[in-house]
Amino acid sequence: MWLSIARATARPLRMVGVRQSGALSRVVFLSSTAKRQATATTKKPVAKKKAPAKKPVAKGRAAAAKKPAAKKPAAKKKAVAKKAVPKKKKKAVPKKKPVARRKKVLTPEQKKVLQVRELKRTALLTPGATREPTPRPAQAWKIFLSKDTQALKDATDHQAGLATWVRDMSARFRALSPTELEALNQEARLNKQRNETEMKQWIALHPVGDIAAINNARAKLRRLGLAPKSARRIKDDRTPKRPLNGFLTYIQSRWKSGDFEGVDVKEAAKKASTEWKALSAAERAAFEPAKTA
Repeated sequence: MWLSIARATARPLRMVGVRQSGALSRVVFLSSTAKRQATATTKKPVAKKKAPAKKPVAKGRAAAAKKPAAKKPAAKKKAVAKKAVPKKKKKAVPKKKPVARRKKVLTPEQKKVLQVRELKRTALLTPGATREPTPRPAQAWKIFLSKDTQALKDATDHQAGLATWVRDMSARFRALSPTELEALNQEARLNKQRNETEMKQWIALHPVGDIAAINNARAKLRRLGLAPKSARRIKDDRTPKRPLNGFLTYIQSRWKSGDFEGVDVKEAAKKASTEWKALSAAERAAFEPAKTA
């Protein structure tokens, strides 16, 4: 009997709080447990409540219901003008006055050194300056001396033997045959033509004012005794010639007249100068150059 009830309920029987003795108590306990389990399994499901059916609403009403209510325009807030906050003025920082540098006072010797340096730079006598082309020897005698360059170098190194070497070369030059001398003269003429051509090409690359500045600087250096022999005056045909003054024009006219023919140059110059001083202002004006506007 116990087994049949346990199998019907498909659950193990609990014997909690029941004594093992007495068959009746066991039957009562098992029966009450079986009843509770049977009622739990046979409970009917609770039916769900159906929602009430919605009544169809008329289209007009539905459209009216859907339309949102017109909102009243919100009143615009009046813009409150903000008061301009005055900017704080920055304090002007006083500018520092530049410290005047003291000029170095030059001594007369230092001034002369700077002047000579500037003259040499203008005269193209400084290292690296593009000077005029070096002329070739244009005389037969110079060409003859340049042939024996080693002997010339030896004689230059020993100043005592330079005079002896020059006398020896002079004797050899005079002993040249006409053919040898003509060959030297022909070479001298070719060198002269080359020198002129190269000089003209070099002068054409420089303005007239630059050539005049070079000549003036070289003249000043010559007066100071600081110009080398190679620093000669550059002849530029483009330079406008200055007109002769009245005194020189008078002397030229007197030489052309032939009155001083056979007279010493110094005596002729003194006589012409005395005559010039004796002339009146109107007579001198005839020999003065015409003034251009």
